[in-house]
Amino acid sequence: MTTTSETLTVSLVFDSNGDVDTDATELAFSDQLSRYLSDVSGESDRIAEGVDTLLANNNGVAITMPTIASLVASSMGTPAKMHPLVSKRILAYLSSNSQGKLLNKETGEVERPDSLFVIQKGPGAGCLRRQDVKEKPAKPAKK
Repeated sequence: MTTTSETLTVSLVFDSNGDVDTDATELAFSDQLSRYLSDVSGESDRIAEGVDTLLANNNGVAITMPTIASLVASSMGTPAKMHPLVSKRILAYLSSNSQGKLLNKETGEVERPDSLFVIQKGPGAGCLRRQDVKEKPAKPAKK
């Protein structure tokens, strides 16, 4: 599993003697962490909405994942400095909401058959909404 890290900056709070006020510092950290988590939660909603809008407007044509990440991050007004981080979050959203690994090559069974997205490989590769996937015609039976 790959992990990432971000920096959360919190100032130490000092009492009148110049010593660190542990309780006040912990409260300041807790407040800052709550704001961060609220921002990330709102960002997750904006990512989901941005991806759905982009794919809905593309009329069932698959778009490569890096292109989706870039377009959605830009549509969210992401500053250039934050673009790589937000793009990673968008890619993670796509992956975690896609069909997952192929479990059985013969039957086509996948980890998450009811996923929001399908990631296609080969010709026409890219990601699209499951509802936009066109059914492949059945192969004729061998004689």
